[in-house]
Order: sequence, then C-alpha cells, then structure tokens
Amino acid sequence: ATVAAVVADAGPALVPPEVISRDEAGRTTVRATRIDVPLVVDGRLDDEVYRRVRSFGDFVQQEPLEGAPATQRTDVWLLFDDEHLYVAARCWQDASVRLVANELRRDGQTVFDNDSFAVVLDTFRDRRNGVTFQTNPLGVIVDQQMSDEGAGMNRDWNAVWEARVSRDAEGWSVEMALPFKSLRFPPGRTQVWGINLRRNIQARSEYTYLTLIPASAGRRGLMRVSRAATLVGLEIARPVRQLELKPYVTSMVRTDRETEPPTRGDLDTRVGFDVKAGLGHGLSADVTIFTDFAQVEEDEAQVNLSRFSLYQPEKREFFLEG
Repeated sequence: ATVAAVVADAGPALVPPEVISRDEAGRTTVRATRIDVPLVVDGRLDDEVYRRVRSFGDFVQQEPLEGAPATQRTDVWLLFDDEHLYVAARCWQDASVRLVANELRRDGQTVFDNDSFAVVLDTFRDRRNGVTFQTNPLGVIVDQQMSDEGAGMNRDWNAVWEARVSRDAEGWSVEMALPFKSLRFPPGRTQVWGINLRRNIQARSEYTYLTLIPASAGRRGLMRVSRAATLVGLEIARPVRQLELKPYVTSMVRTDRETEPPTRGDLDTRVGFDVKAGLGHGLSADVTIFTDFAQVEEDEAQVNLSRFSLYQPEKREFFLEG
C-alpha cells in the first residue's frame, strides 16, 4: 500500500480521539501509545500500527506568520515499547513546493537551512533542559543537549538512536527510534515528559511547531521547553540499566632504513576502551583504559583579532556528559 493509502485508511483505532488535547490557555497534551511488536524503522510508514493508531498534527507557524496554521500538513505518531520511544511523521508537501535537502554530515549545522523534522524531549519535566533529535529528507542525524532553554548547548553529545526517511511525490516521511537507554529520566514506571515538534519547510522559510513558539525566539525556538507540550501515557516496564562499551584498536607500521639497526615493517598496536555503566538512578561510572585522545577531531581553525583568549570545544566523549 502507498503511504497515502495507509494514512487515509485509519481503521479501528487503538487510542481515543483525545490522543491530543488543547485547553483554552493553549496548553497541549499528547499521548504515546504502547505497541507490542517493535516498529520496523525504515521510514515507509507501512506497518499495521499506522492503520490502527490515530495521528495528530495541526502545527502552527512561528515564521513567517506567527500563530497561523501551517501551510503544509504534518501527521505525527508517538509510539513506544519496552526498549524505544518511536517518533514517526508524514510530512505532506505540494509538488509546487520544492524540497530542500543537501546536508549529510552528522551534526551538520546547515540542516537548519534544509527541510527538516525535529523533536525535543524534556525528560525531567523541569521546563529548562532537554535533548533534541533532528533529521532531514536525506536521513542525516543531528542531536544535542541543551540547558536553560538553549543558553547552554552541547552539540558534541552523540546519542545512540536511529532515523530513517523515505520520499515520494506527495512529500516525505520519517521514523525515529530513540532507545530509553540513551536518555536520562526520573525513576518510576509512569513517565510525564515535555515534548515539542518542529517542521521546517525551507522553500517557504516556514518554521512550524506543535505548540505556539514566538517569532522572537528565532531558530532556537525548539529550545523553549517551557512552552512544550506534555507527553503522557509513557510507561517504562522495567528499570533501564545503561552500559556502553567503546573499544578501539590502532596500529602503525614503521620502516626506517636510517636507524641502526634499520627497521622494516615494525608493527605497533594499541588497544583501549571507554566504559559507561549506570550504577543507580543518579550515579554512573565512566572508565577509560589506555584511551587514545589523539583520534579526536580537535584542531578547529580559529583567528583571534581580539584581546580575549580562544578555547577549543571539548570533544573527548569521556569528558562530555556532566
């Protein structure tokens, strides 16, 4: 079945119409739906669950017309199982509106000048901090941590997650799989998070959101988690124990005929690894053994024409979190 047919054929819904609600003050609440079978993340939206679970949308513009309805329709599904939170979206787009996508680098900042779809999660519901996940019609992966509604940004934070997209004559679609192991959140089975969604239609310079974001917020409007919707219905069946292991192996072959005695094919091999292990709800252990920090991309060219010192950003993952 085509994507259009799958979305149109809603069938018997698993959730009531109030999968999304907005009160008189404009506050938005959305409900995630549990699924029993893990989603096949391929960007096609052809799984049976999309016929049975209602979508929601009604995005509003931040720019160019603050508060106006989006010119292009967006349908969103929030699903979860024991391991993942799934965010899926069908981004309808008229053939007359050109699709803009040219960024392929991970965390490439020109993705903001592409058609894109993004989600921010305020997992502690403090209305100040969160993590963002973003992709474009080429399937690029962009993620970052933010604090104080964007006053502090950590673009070098790289979570383990997955995004897949597909395109057709009626627009494009995206599926994101966000493992609970990649996120931090309070203990307890029932979770209440903050969430907002953004879609950029670059050909029209149009930024649209699930909740109203003022134009004065600019491109950092997604960071305004104080204006985010409330995500309910999310249940995590068992405690998430985080364990990450990053091994590395480097080798070098050296030939030097000028030394005494000369060397030929001298092999030098180094092995090391980083480990992150969750020890409790508020405690984790970070361990590094023989880490080769020389492998980290650190040398960014900077020109200093002021009297203030320059500082290189921290990119060694062992030191990034916290």
